[in-house]
Amino acid sequence: MYEYEFILILLFLKHFIFDFILQTKSMISYKGIYGHWYGIKHSLHHGLATILILILFNVQSVIMLGILEFIVHYHIDWIKVKFGSKDISTDRFWVEFGLDQFAHSITYLIIVMYIVRYLT
Repeated sequence: MYEYEFILILLFLKHFIFDFILQTKSMISYKGIYGHWYGIKHSLHHGLATILILILFNVQSVIMLGILEFIVHYHIDWIKVKFGSKDISTDRFWVEFGLDQFAHSITYLIIVMYIVRYLT
């Protein structure tokens, strides 16, 4: 069972890398404009990295799961930026930021649960 926990850890690491290290200011600035290339590019990085992680473990349906990650990640980010607080000095901003991170975490948990339930 350790294989699945390791996949989950790699998905969390991927999230940290692409959301906090490699995400550009342009990606952050334009994620609230639906369909803007920078928001799509950011989420595409997540989807492709998810595919690469799952390929390492010979997981079936990697393309479907990567597309799912891309679509869900894009919409979580868009909703947060479009409708969320922009003022980092408010409690509301930090609650919404935490909710955004929670939603991404649940996405990764669902991916791993799907693998365990349907692909093993």
